[in-house]
Amino acid sequence: MHTISTRSTVQLINRDKLSFSISTEADDFSKLNCKENDGSDPLGIDDFIHNKAKLYRKNNLSTIYAVRYEGEIIAFFTTSMGAISVEKLSKEDTVTGYTPKSYPAMLLGNMGVDSKFQKQSVGKAICNFCLGLAQDTNQRVACAVVCLQTDKSRLKYYEEKCGFKYSKKQDLEKKVWVYRKILDPPTFTHLVTEDWSP
Repeated sequence: MHTISTRSTVQLINRDKLSFSISTEADDFSKLNCKENDGSDPLGIDDFIHNKAKLYRKNNLSTIYAVRYEGEIIAFFTTSMGAISVEKLSKEDTVTGYTPKSYPAMLLGNMGVDSKFQKQSVGKAICNFCLGLAQDTNQRVACAVVCLQTDKSRLKYYEEKCGFKYSKKQDLEKKVWVYRKILDPPTFTHLVTEDWSP
C-alpha cells in the first residue's frame, strides 16, 4: 500500500489493483487532470488526452490505454510502433557484427497520471506493463527496445526507478530520449493483465 497525499485528503493505493485496458470511445477521460502542481503542462500530456486523443485513436496513430484503480480511470498512456536510431543506443545494447541504421522499438508516446495519484509509482507500473507488452509483441513482431521522450527534469526518475537509459545522442534541447532494452527470455510478461487482448 502506498499513501497518496492530496490537497484535502489522504488515500491509500494498492498497485496490485491497477488494471490496464485498451481504451474505447466509451471511456471518459474528462475528469483526468494530468497537469503539474503549478497548473503547467510542459509535455502537453493534459492537452493530448483532452484535445487530441480521439484523433490519434481514429487514425491509428497510437493505441491509447486506460489505467484504472478500483474501476476509476486514474491514468492513461499511448503506444505505437517505432524505431530508434543506432546512434542513440549504447554500444553494449547493439548487436555485434550487425550495423543497422535503427532498431525496432515500441514508443511509449504519452503518459499521464491524474494529479491526485502522481508520485505514487503509477508511472513505474505503466513502464513495467509496457515492457511486458513489448516482450509479448516481440514474439510476433520484432521489438528490441521500449523508448520514450521526456524532459530533463524527469530523467533521473526514468533512470533510477524504471531502469531506462539516457540516449547518448539527443535531437532536442528540452526533451530527451530514454530507452530500455527488451530482455530475453521475457521477465515482464506476467504484467500484461487479462484486460489486454491483441
